[in-house]
Amino acid sequence: MHDDVLLADDLSKRLRQRRLDRWGWTLDASDILLGRSDRNTLTRDECGAIIWSTAFNITAAELPSVDELIGTGRMGIIRNTELRTALVALRQTRAALDTAISEKTASSNFKFLPAAFPDLFEVSAYFDDTLFEISTRNVCDLAAMRANRPFLNQFSANFDGYDAYIRDGVKPWSSQFDRVHELVDSAVGIKNHVEGNE
Repeated sequence: MHDDVLLADDLSKRLRQRRLDRWGWTLDASDILLGRSDRNTLTRDECGAIIWSTAFNITAAELPSVDELIGTGRMGIIRNTELRTALVALRQTRAALDTAISEKTASSNFKFLPAAFPDLFEVSAYFDDTLFEISTRNVCDLAAMRANRPFLNQFSANFDGYDAYIRDGVKPWSSQFDRVHELVDSAVGIKNHVEGNE
């Protein structure tokens, strides 16, 4: 189970943090776009958050050892009641996350803004040598965005959906995953879990 948790953490950690960061940048961007901030510029991250406000995806790896215990009716072999309860809660928050992703990706209410409003954005793909992945350089025309009511309406709908995806899906699952990781570390005798020092 500890190996499963370590692998799941490794597979999800980067995207979990990106989604949570994007949520904060989108909050800031919405204040700027909708006149609730004195700032008249968007940061690179805030512009990117507007562009990717429909990225309702995340890697949420399963824990095969837990699935096997549940499938065979053997969860009782985990004597630590707090860990057993946390594992069940992790499955529940994972189900809520899956539902949030399915609902948001199936909905026609959310639109990829550069495709819907191409005059407001410049998006250019490039290979990022520091991250070793394809990234995008993003440019947002803030003045034109503020003057475009259809854009502001669609951005607001996207942001509402992204907020629900984070609040009702990613955050509860991520918090519960971290709790399970902590409890499993404790059960196998690893004290003061520090990232990279298992």
